[in-house]
Amino acid sequence: MGRGSGQQRLPGTFTKLGADAPEDAVWSARRDTDTGYGVAVFDLDPGSPGGKTSITISYYHALGADRSATSDYELFETVLLAKARRG
Repeated sequence: MGRGSGQQRLPGTFTKLGADAPEDAVWSARRDTDTGYGVAVFDLDPGSPGGKTSITISYYHALGADRSATSDYELFETVLLAKARRG
């Protein structure tokens, strides 16, 4: 039996366990509730030796694209991921 699942586990199958430390994670996501259409652009900066390498993710949404076709996109969110560069 899976931990706390109340169901029998079948051989050769994976059962995902529930969270062991649930929390409100309001910081982890921003939802685009205006439209279901958008595009993400990824920019890579390899950095310099001894510095940082980074990826900037910019998400653009097309307001109203779920009601009528549009080519007008506007920046909705930007996220920067960075870490120390090896070498």
